[in-house]
Amino acid sequence: MPGMLIGGLAALMVGLIMLFAWLGAVLALVKALAALGLIGTGAVAIYLGWEEFRDQKRPSLDFSSPAEADRYRAEAAAYQAKLAEISRGVSSAEQPTGGPKEPAGPSREL
Repeated sequence: MPGMLIGGLAALMVGLIMLFAWLGAVLALVKALAALGLIGTGAVAIYLGWEEFRDQKRPSLDFSSPAEADRYRAEAAAYQAKLAEISRGVSSAEQPTGGPKEPAGPSREL
């Protein structure tokens, strides 16, 4: 425990000395990181703005007439009926036929 405390203090002192010795380089690094942060933020803002612009150009799903909404409801009901028919066919195909049963676990033949 005391070794870690001494090592931490030594690292802190050397870091402070290097900070003041290389202050110009540290400030240049801070400037570069700030510029990179602004470039990245701007790129993300442009991308999100473009996506929003594209979303506004796409047709919305607001139904202008009740007849159009009813047409889509009827189409959805037809798909649901077809799905129910398929699932009934799958569940009847999965019923056992009464043949010989396989062992539940792995075979222990030698």
